[in-house]
Amino acid sequence: PTSQWTGSQNSIVSEMVTAMDQAIAAKVMGIAVALIDPVAFNTPTDNALNKGIPVLAYNADEPGNSRMCYIGQSNTSAGQAAAKRIVKLVPKGGLVGMVIATPGSGNIQPRIDGALPVFKAAGLETAVVAGGALQAAELTAVQAWWEGHKNVKFLYSVDSGDSIAVATLIAKNNLKGKVGGSGWDVGTPVLQQVQAGALSFTIDQQAYLQGFVPVVQMFLYNISAGLMQPCDTNTGLGFVTSANVAPY
Repeated sequence: PTSQWTGSQNSIVSEMVTAMDQAIAAKVMGIAVALIDPVAFNTPTDNALNKGIPVLAYNADEPGNSRMCYIGQSNTSAGQAAAKRIVKLVPKGGLVGMVIATPGSGNIQPRIDGALPVFKAAGLETAVVAGGALQAAELTAVQAWWEGHKNVKFLYSVDSGDSIAVATLIAKNNLKGKVGGSGWDVGTPVLQQVQAGALSFTIDQQAYLQGFVPVVQMFLYNISAGLMQPCDTNTGLGFVTSANVAPY
């Protein structure tokens, strides 16, 4: 058997659902899907399972979906943990820009939802910065937002592309020590700025495992004729700081 990536380059739910329907029609041996919408994937998931096709969720989960398991981190609690670090670095009343590619998306919105109560309790102001799903757009959007909000004290990014945009912004505009920042995932520009001290931390959610483990579990399910059932896998929450960035 061979694996194939399909879905949507711009995180468009309807395109992802269509891709899933096409995979079901093609009688694939398994489907791994990021459940970024609370209801849109329920029907295709049920259709696949009814046809004996295993469906696993990775990176984003929805409790109302009948997928067989979830492989990823708890995005809400990860957002809470990130915010607890950030509030120690921002004075009361300071503005935190929460940078997100696609607001409302089930894999990254919970990282903001988890952080917001922590920021509010600490007396911080917040604003959502929508970067867009594509890297070039994120770089432009973050730069433009900062130019209009130079009073911002911290930029909290919740996805890989926007983390690179924040890291690039801080480096390009010499903002180290003036505007704090944090990232998500371990892209090279992000790690470089963590090492340089321009970003306080980034979060390692083990994205490699989130792609690798579903493939292994689908293989085991198929080779065992369904006896090896897919199981939940918490890929964890690791903070990458200047103290431990070197191995990365």
